[in-house]
Amino acid sequence: MGCWEPWVGFVQRGRNLWLVSFGFFFFYIASFLHLRHLAAQKNARKP
Repeated sequence: MGCWEPWVGFVQRGRNLWLVSFGFFFFYIASFLHLRHLAAQKNARKP
């Protein structure tokens, strides 16, 4: 069982890394969609 301990730690660290990277990715997509929405509103206001 001792040989599995490093892998368990690696998987747990990897899971945290995936959560952080997924959070950054989600934030990036949300901000991109928000900016695109604001740009569409600006274009709609033009006569």
